[in-house]
Amino acid sequence: MGNMFRFKDRLPESISSCVVYFFKCSSCNATYVGQTRRHQKVRFSEHAGISARTGKSLKPTLVNASSIKEHAIRNQHRVEINNDFTILSKGGNLNHLEIKESIMINKLRPSLNDNIISRELFLFN
Repeated sequence: MGNMFRFKDRLPESISSCVVYFFKCSSCNATYVGQTRRHQKVRFSEHAGISARTGKSLKPTLVNASSIKEHAIRNQHRVEINNDFTILSKGGNLNHLEIKESIMINKLRPSLNDNIISRELFLFN
């Protein structure tokens, strides 16, 4: 019976958490790799400068801004949550996420990342 029916509803992708993500600016191809343990919609909305609850634009400010938000403000680019973000990996605790993020930063060499790694990986030394 369990093979024929789902007992749990699928959750919307926007509320999945514990992800490593990739951002590519649709205006200029600048890139960023990050990780979050929060709902991805909340984190992506912060990067875009909009409210995750209402979808309305927040006052553009560089105070506590992420690299993506700084890039968007300085270059007058628009961050599209549905088009500019890609999930690279899901799951794991904070240690796993930091390791996955570090591997992806090392592999993809994103232009907007201030940090070269989240966690030191002796594998690449």
